[in-house]
Amino acid sequence: MNIYEIAKLANVSPSTVSKVINGKDEISDATKKLVLEVIREYDFHPRISTNISDKIGVFFRKSEYSVFTSPYMNTLLIGLSDYFFDWGYDLLLMPSNKIPVDKQRFLVFCHKQRMGGGVFLDLHAEDDYVQKIDGIIPMVTINAQFAGEQMYSVSSDDYSGACKAMQLLLDMGHRRIGFAYIDPHYQAHSQRLKGYKDMLTKNGIAVDNDLLFDASITSERQFQMIVENWERMGKLPTAII
Repeated sequence: MNIYEIAKLANVSPSTVSKVINGKDEISDATKKLVLEVIREYDFHPRISTNISDKIGVFFRKSEYSVFTSPYMNTLLIGLSDYFFDWGYDLLLMPSNKIPVDKQRFLVFCHKQRMGGGVFLDLHAEDDYVQKIDGIIPMVTINAQFAGEQMYSVSSDDYSGACKAMQLLLDMGHRRIGFAYIDPHYQAHSQRLKGYKDMLTKNGIAVDNDLLFDASITSERQFQMIVENWERMGKLPTAII
């Protein structure tokens, strides 16, 4: 089957099929849906000018605290790029909201980008769209776990790490311990917070939400205001995670 047969079955022009395959915006949603349904029904795979997949896509969330502001993410990118280069791959950095979540369109997207694999840096627990495009290329999630045919994950044991940090402080005699959190939608951060709370409960210490604070503060003055608030409440912590 070729593009002309797909066009005939969908009752559109071959150029329209080509535009749908290549993700052009000037095609109406209704026409896109029709063409993609025919493509899926007949399991059509467009011919690509090259079979070389020499790029690994690295997908990041567009937010205020992204790969461009996080020291952790910057270090991670350096490690990925070094490793990819050693194996003959280029790193293709792109925002995750640009990925087509339709499986057939994602297939075309990967071919167009010559992408042989993907790495997701900062998925939320709710980002299950990755499971909808699973099976096209191998994909790795960092510090987020999703099941799939070609879905793999690399995660730190954040829960145990937080428990060990808490145990160290508790063994030193601390009982009023502050905790700096980030967005709990990230699985890694939610696991750290759980470890912190579980260790307090295990040791008969009530969880005090006044001792939790947002770690995304950007100035010394902001932290000073948090400390001043603790002092006013008589809750200045003796240690902070």
